[in-house]
Amino acid sequence: KSEKTRFYELSIYLHGFLRYLKNSSKLVKEVKVLTVYINQPKLGWAQSWEIRDLLSQISATGVNTRAYLLSQEKNALYIATGCSEICAPPAATFDLSGFHSESFFLAGFFEKIGVKPQFLSVGKFKSAAEMFERKNHSTAARTQLSEIFKDFHTEFLDKVMKNSAGKKNLKQFLISAQEAKKNNIIQKVIYPDQFTNMISESLNGKQKTALAFWQALSILSKRHYRLLKKQKKLKIAVMLANGPIVESYETTPGTINLHDLQSPLEELKTEKPDAVILRINSPGGSALTSDLIWQLLMTLQDSGPVRNTDNALDEIQSKEISKSGKKKKKEPEKIPVLVSQSDVAASGGYYISAIGNNIYSTPLSITGSIGVVAGKFNISGILKNLGISLDSVNSGDNGEWLSLFNSFTVRQKNELLNSMQEVYNLFLDRISQGRNMITKEIHKLGQGRVYSGKKAKELGLIDKCGGLTHAIQEILDSKTNAHKLTIEYSFYPRIKTPLFRKTMAKIPFLGKLQVIQKLNQNIIKLVDDRFL
Repeated sequence: KSEKTRFYELSIYLHGFLRYLKNSSKLVKEVKVLTVYINQPKLGWAQSWEIRDLLSQISATGVNTRAYLLSQEKNALYIATGCSEICAPPAATFDLSGFHSESFFLAGFFEKIGVKPQFLSVGKFKSAAEMFERKNHSTAARTQLSEIFKDFHTEFLDKVMKNSAGKKNLKQFLISAQEAKKNNIIQKVIYPDQFTNMISESLNGKQKTALAFWQALSILSKRHYRLLKKQKKLKIAVMLANGPIVESYETTPGTINLHDLQSPLEELKTEKPDAVILRINSPGGSALTSDLIWQLLMTLQDSGPVRNTDNALDEIQSKEISKSGKKKKKEPEKIPVLVSQSDVAASGGYYISAIGNNIYSTPLSITGSIGVVAGKFNISGILKNLGISLDSVNSGDNGEWLSLFNSFTVRQKNELLNSMQEVYNLFLDRISQGRNMITKEIHKLGQGRVYSGKKAKELGLIDKCGGLTHAIQEILDSKTNAHKLTIEYSFYPRIKTPLFRKTMAKIPFLGKLQVIQKLNQNIIKLVDDRFL
């Protein structure tokens, strides 16, 4: 699969497989071995955590899970630790070093070419503009990055060294496959063909059928489809928000803008799914667009139909009673909106997260950054060096304040800072509403500071450590007889798709697998390639 499609397909189908395992002890006995070949997983650390967690849950059901590492990537080893046994070829080398980042700083370069950065920040940790104005990290920026990397490295080592008795004594950061086996980081050092033979031998000589994961699910569908096809559907809409948040009315792949989300959100108001999961992978961007998206999500929550509250999520399930003690007239029930943060949901990405009934973030996600930064560049020095002169005409005071050919005056700087402070106060207010915390608490945690998902959970900035499938499971857990429900996923924003894929999208999960098996295909690509 392409890297942009792989994560969603794999996580949702692994979750479906896990769901069957939990609902059928007989099935656990029938699934002898689940083998996982890991070859250069082009996934972020939060995504890697989610896949690893699903494999770990499958292992916990009693299924014998075995991973074979065909990659020396750091996150490949991390993902493999979700399996009960890890194997690797003799020439493999594993990197246990700490996490690291390098940043370019352009202040010296700008001095040479005659550019003067003019940036202001609200929040001492809001460091987005430091690369333009400084020659190194500020103390605040270095502190927050160090703490995030410490959390990441601790999580990495805890999982990789979970079975190693020599965890504290291991000095080297690069270790061979043999050394990794000696420290019980991996269990076997073998070549791929030996791994295949080992799987066969583990079946005690019994006749075996080796199946791709998708084909295995297809066989399960044959057994259960007749029963499940008439069952009630659980409609889950996944709204994908990936990239910087921009002020634009034109679709630009890899960005989040109001236009791209407005139509899907209006469509959801009509379709009225059982729940919406907002999947966010964004470093933030335009404060204006962030607030407009926040408001659209608020109206979506309020657009739900009048439903029996037996199956509603806990936080929206209570019935309102008037002061007289009489029940109020039944109002439309809110559509639950859960938030799943991917690798990053910071600044504007965290702003739109605040709408969620519950916010899920993995320990390896980056979130927070409640702050504001704005400014411009004064490039008049370049013109001077080139012998180019500039003249301007204004219709009033400060008409040139955004010009790239002069610096801010004291008045302009003060007014811009006041405006930014108002935006920051609105940011605090939105988070305060969503998190049910007073603004003073939010301000103390804000000031532009970023956190790991683990730290954000401790501070109350998110609700639960988990990924996309944990949000799906919460929706399932809120329903009676959840094991009998067929989940129907829809992804937004939609894209133009061939008629066949449109038809497939309407078929229940197990039905899709049955159709795929009949067509002798591996899997049908169901989600938009643009999104990670």
